[in-house]
Amino acid sequence: MIFVALLALSFQLYSTAPIGVGVSHDSILYLITAENISDGEGAYWTGGGGELKPLIHFPPLYPLLLAFGSSLAGNGMQIAAWSAASLFGASVLLAGAIIFYATGSWRAAILGETFFALSPPLFEVHLEAMSEPLYLTLTLSALFLLTSYLNDQKRWKGHLSALISSLAFLTRYIGASLAATGVIALLLFYPGSKLKKIREALRFGAIAIAANFVWTMRNFSLTGSFTNRVFAIHPIGEEKINEAITTLSGWLLYTKDSLEIKIMLAAFIILLAAGIVLSILFHPGRSKSRQPRHTKNVFLLHGILFGFFLLFSLTFFDASTRLNSRILSPLYGIALVLLFVEGHSILKPRLRVLIEKPHGAFIAMGLLGVLFFAPTTLGVISVAREQGRGFNSRAWQGSEIIAKLRAMQPDPIIYTNEAFAVLYLTGIPALRVPEKVDPVDGKRRENYEELLAKMKRRLLDPNSALAVFHQGYLRPGMPSLDEMSEGLIRFHQSSDGIIYTRE
Repeated sequence: MIFVALLALSFQLYSTAPIGVGVSHDSILYLITAENISDGEGAYWTGGGGELKPLIHFPPLYPLLLAFGSSLAGNGMQIAAWSAASLFGASVLLAGAIIFYATGSWRAAILGETFFALSPPLFEVHLEAMSEPLYLTLTLSALFLLTSYLNDQKRWKGHLSALISSLAFLTRYIGASLAATGVIALLLFYPGSKLKKIREALRFGAIAIAANFVWTMRNFSLTGSFTNRVFAIHPIGEEKINEAITTLSGWLLYTKDSLEIKIMLAAFIILLAAGIVLSILFHPGRSKSRQPRHTKNVFLLHGILFGFFLLFSLTFFDASTRLNSRILSPLYGIALVLLFVEGHSILKPRLRVLIEKPHGAFIAMGLLGVLFFAPTTLGVISVAREQGRGFNSRAWQGSEIIAKLRAMQPDPIIYTNEAFAVLYLTGIPALRVPEKVDPVDGKRRENYEELLAKMKRRLLDPNSALAVFHQGYLRPGMPSLDEMSEGLIRFHQSSDGIIYTRE
């Protein structure tokens, strides 16, 4: 199993070696925060105009990890690449260990972790400097320890599971679902009296949320907001549903086919998941061992709670959350573990009748799945090596707009629809074009007209420019190109965007 994990780590490093780890908007925020932490500024990020702002929209553990690594190696991008690859190897190894623990089968474990390593959604999410790889490793660790704790009641495992859950909560706010999983699992499955169950659940919950409680209190004292989110009702619309369908269909097959094909593939995934759930809930007595039962129960419970917390947040707190493969990757990892654990339980008693060698059909189906996904994963590796990802891609690195901005006089005033990209690629603390609608709560900004007027006044400065990138598109909440460029002239136009200036 260790060999498969090391191969997974090596392929990750091989993918990012020529150009570097992928960088997205959130990545830049993490990298900037990590740099400020290393410089002694604390958990702050650099906003438009160079202003330091407290990090509150994201928890701090991932930038802290990057800052710690940078203090040892001195290169944040290399640390991001190495940490993502190492975390992928750790998650692959954990997936194999969990499957073996639940089934007692080395074949199922090795096949499961190989499938885990070659699955395109999981491989791809580890190619960027994001918090999901750390969160996935912590989640698998916490759930593994929680399952073991339910089986043997060794208290150190419960405490360690709760501690790791608290670290996951400090990595992504959705980590609240992991704390809830521990509490509910102990209430439902821990042996003993109700009072003992409650005592164990309270202890777990207290450890799991303590660190994040301190963090959110810090946020509130600095900004008046716990997580940069406010309560507002924004029901999930057709756009989010279509995005979820595309993600689910992509889990089975990375497809660019019609929406109808994607719906069919997504429906297959949902039906398969429903079948696994029903099999776990209504097929008792499949094994005398408590291990498979607790493994399946704990992982299934967390999958349900993860989905519930995500939809709750999307509906009431953060309308900007995307239901893409990156956001849902922990759910995908949990589903893979459940698929192999439950698949082994279902097939094992039947295969002795069907074939001579037990688990032969299970292995054959798994190998077919691996071969099915391997070409896509190889394609992901090829693109990462040849083109790069995000703002580290060759397209962004060779941007004519970026080159023009770099050539401007010192301390220019830049407004753009890609402020983080400009900061990352040029070092200029650009300002964002005002947005009519707040992407977090989905409501129109009351001071939008005032912000737009301020932008137009500042763009009258001789050393100023409005840079509009085609790569970033104009999000629905942004003003139109005509609104932004009113009173300005077109200074430069290329395939990647337009620069407007006063003269």
